[in-house]
Amino acid sequence: MNADSLEARIGHPITYPLARCPECGSARLDPVVEARVDEVHFLCRDCDRCWKVDLGFVQRVAPATCLGCPERARCERVYTAEHAAPHG
Repeated sequence: MNADSLEARIGHPITYPLARCPECGSARLDPVVEARVDEVHFLCRDCDRCWKVDLGFVQRVAPATCLGCPERARCERVYTAEHAAPHG
């Protein structure tokens, strides 16, 4: 969903509280809507990490909490790899 259609759906312009991805520094942050709770998160198109901004704090979004997100599979691959139990 592009930003224009997303704005039409939620009824107001999208603000971008992040200029860059906190992890990789990319400026390629796209808004995505977690449909079940109508929250806007920001997906980095370079590192596939998703972020939410709430009350001035930035948090990484755990994909398991994004049941209605159309981009969940992208984030899940990276998140799973980063949180895998060490072998040994």
